[in-house]
Amino acid sequence: MENKECKAIISNKMSKSMWIFLAVYCAVVVILIGVGFIVGVHVERGMIPTVPQATSYKHEYVRWFELEFSEKWYWEWDNKTEFSIETGNVVLFVFILLVFAAIPVVFGLLKQRQRKLTSLTAYEKELIGCYFGFIPISKIQLRMPIEKVDNIVAVKTLLSFYDGKMLRISSTSGVIKIPYVENADEVVAFIVEAIKNAQKEVSQAQQPVSVQSDVADSLKKLAELKNSGIITEEEFNQKKSDLLGKM
Repeated sequence: MENKECKAIISNKMSKSMWIFLAVYCAVVVILIGVGFIVGVHVERGMIPTVPQATSYKHEYVRWFELEFSEKWYWEWDNKTEFSIETGNVVLFVFILLVFAAIPVVFGLLKQRQRKLTSLTAYEKELIGCYFGFIPISKIQLRMPIEKVDNIVAVKTLLSFYDGKMLRISSTSGVIKIPYVENADEVVAFIVEAIKNAQKEVSQAQQPVSVQSDVADSLKKLAELKNSGIITEEEFNQKKSDLLGKM
């Protein structure tokens, strides 16, 4: 191979599918919050027998679904109006809102860390890099001889956080996944060629042993033919030279 190494380029550009997913997520959260307030707002009017001074009252309360936000009472008597306000679970609502906002942020930070720490460099004899297991924070070092690779493919995942393809490297120990590779096809081509070269070297290394074994058997048979008088000494030496020339 002309190139001695091929380094995987990890993308830092967020994919279109992830932008669409985040847009849909934000829309659902906004709708959920809005519907919760619409359902929770209520106003009631009437008389309160237990407050004889009041001619009427108005009770307003704001809820997010069943989570009470605020409550306001209006009392009317002698052409005067007084009111009192009681606050509810505002802090809890803010916490829930922050949780909604934090989910994509935390997920994005984990993926960004994964992108920065993921690497793969393919050499003629081995693969070196690091990747992540099922949990995004569990980094695993990779060092694999090229002959241990059974298969490698590049696939495009539907909800990939960043652009690029995912490399799936199969071996006897399992499947290793390297995501967000921009030059995935180039890396696959390099590794496939390296595997072919490694297999060819193994085949060539085994071939001389086989040839030597065949030559030894042939020489043994020639010696038996000479001892039996079937061939002459001159013919034996000629055949012997031919066989030794093949080694």
